[in-house]
Amino acid sequence: MMKKLMPPSSAQKFLKNIKNREQIESLHDNDSIPPELVTWLARLKLLHGVPFHYLVPHEKMLPQESIRFFQVDLNWLKCLLEGALSLGNTTQGDQDHRQALSPTIHKQAHQEATALRQNMILPNASKIHSRSQHNSEQPLSGFLLRSAVVSGWPGLEIEAYPSGADTEDPNQKLKILRMERLSDNIVLCLFEGILQNVFIHEPTEGLHFGVDIDENLKLYKELWEISSDPNNSQIKVRKEIEKNGQRVTINSQEMNECIRDNKKKVLKVSQLKQKIVDKLRDAGINEEFTSAEFALQMVEGVQNVKFSTQ
Repeated sequence: MMKKLMPPSSAQKFLKNIKNREQIESLHDNDSIPPELVTWLARLKLLHGVPFHYLVPHEKMLPQESIRFFQVDLNWLKCLLEGALSLGNTTQGDQDHRQALSPTIHKQAHQEATALRQNMILPNASKIHSRSQHNSEQPLSGFLLRSAVVSGWPGLEIEAYPSGADTEDPNQKLKILRMERLSDNIVLCLFEGILQNVFIHEPTEGLHFGVDIDENLKLYKELWEISSDPNNSQIKVRKEIEKNGQRVTINSQEMNECIRDNKKKVLKVSQLKQKIVDKLRDAGINEEFTSAEFALQMVEGVQNVKFSTQ
C-alpha cells in the first residue's frame, strides 16, 4: 500500500493556494504599472540611492588616482528591487498580489533602466528606440574612477567595448546606462554588457596648441611636413619628418630655451617659431612658413587613455 505523501488537509491547502495564485495573476493580466514607480525602480537598478559605502566599504578599496572595474550581480539587483517593493506588504494578500505583478514590474523596470540616460539627454526622443533591443536582461559591468582628472576635465568622454569587439567601430561599443560624478573626483560608469576595453579621453572638440612630454616629464616637440592636399590645394595636410632614420624634433634642451616662465609653462612664441623654421630648413623643407603653418605644427588632439581588464 502506497504511503500518503501529504495529509489530505495539506494537499487541499496546497491546491487551493495554486488556484488562488492563478486567480490573483488573472486579475493583473491587463494592469499597467504607474510610470513613476517604474522610473524609481529603474533608477534603483542603476544604483541610484544606494549608499556609497555599500559599493565601496573601505576607502582603501578605491585609493586616490585609481580605477576599479566590477560586474553587477543580477540576482543582487533583483533582491534589491524585491526589498524595495516589500515595504508595501502588510498582509498576506499584499504579498500575493505583489508576487503576481513581480515579473511585469521587473521587465518594465529593466526596459526603463536601459532608456533612462538617453531619455534624460534627449527628452523629446522616442523612448522605444532608446530601450534595449535584447529580449532578456543583459549583465551589467562598470567601473569607479577616483582621480583629479574627474574635476580637472569635467567633460570627459568614455567608451567601453566587450571582448572581441573592434575598438575602431563605434557601433560595437557598449551602451552607457549611467555615467555620473559622485563627488569632485569620483565618477561611476555602468554599461549594458561585460566590458573588456575602456577608453577615457578629453572632449573630441578639445583641440589645442601644445607640446609633447616624454617619460621623464621633459618637454619636446615633434615636427611635421606641411603640404597641400593633392586632391584639394586649399586643404593643408601634415606628415611625419625623418632625418637619418630619426624623427625630427625640437629636443628638451631646445624647448627649455623657448620657455619664458617654467612654472606656468609660458612659451616664447617667436623664439619657438624660429627654432621650428631652422629645423625644417635643416631637414630640407623650404616651404613658406606663416602663422597657418605654425598652427598646424603646434596643434594637438585630445589625450586618450585605454584600460583593459583581464
